Amino acid sequence: MNLMSLLPQDYLRSPAMIELQKAIEWAGTEMEVDIDDLRNQLFLGTATWGLSLWEKMFDVKTDLSKSYEFRRAAVRAKMMGTGTTTVELIKNVAESFLGGEVRVVEQNSAYKFQIIMETIIGIPPNVEDLKRSIEEIKPAHLTFEIIFKYNTYGDLSRYTYGQLSKYRHWELREKELV
Repeated sequence: MNLMSLLPQDYLRSPAMIELQKAIEWAGTEMEVDIDDLRNQLFLGTATWGLSLWEKMFDVKTDLSKSYEFRRAAVRAKMMGTGTTTVELIKNVAESFLGGEVRVVEQNSAYKFQIIMETIIGIPPNVEDLKRSIEEIKPAHLTFEIIFKYNTYGDLSRYTYGQLSKYRHWELREKELV
């Protein structure tokens, strides 16, 4: 905002008043930026430096080496994990960690359930963190396993050899091909 436009015309000729108004405008702009930043910390989806407060509130171990998205997913999983554990809850927690679709299959007679990757190919880098989160929210008498999805020969048969030659063997098996 141009504060000088709000002042009487006589002040427009004063170098001291011009400098003072510039300083006030700068301070006001900085304050707006700080207020916006603080507001961002109040919401999990936009928190950055305030993420450690969210982690403390939900008893999630702070790991600064992880990305903001990963840390938000861990807090979100903990938030969802309060109360009764359902198939839908486990599905939501897994999807929030992995960023893709999963299917949860109960095997009640065996006292276990499976988390089956539907859209995620290969082993996600944060699978160990997912396992820890599932351990925290699942009933103690149940076990679980994670079923990973890999590219099969059928998946690869739609490509030519030339298109696939730029990939390494493990990439053909474990990566989303573009």
